Amino acid sequence: MDDDFDGARPDGHIFDYNGDSVIALSVAFIVLCTLVVGLRFVSSRRNFSIEDWLTLPAWIVEIGLCANAMCSTFSSQTLGK
Repeated sequence: MDDDFDGARPDGHIFDYNGDSVIALSVAFIVLCTLVVGLRFVSSRRNFSIEDWLTLPAWIVEIGLCANAMCSTFSSQTLGK
């Protein structure tokens, strides 16, 4: 067995990255967080506390972060070609 094999290809890259996993995880987090925030408000019924209302800005920030990751992935894929 060759001891100096590090798994890299001859051009130095370990693997080709096309951003599909970033997009898939961003969509999954958006769906999951939307579901959790929705269920939190459904379960609270009419007894909303400050913690319930603070989940809305956190949800909006999370949507923005995921949208930023997806836009960055799309723009790097189209500009790199």
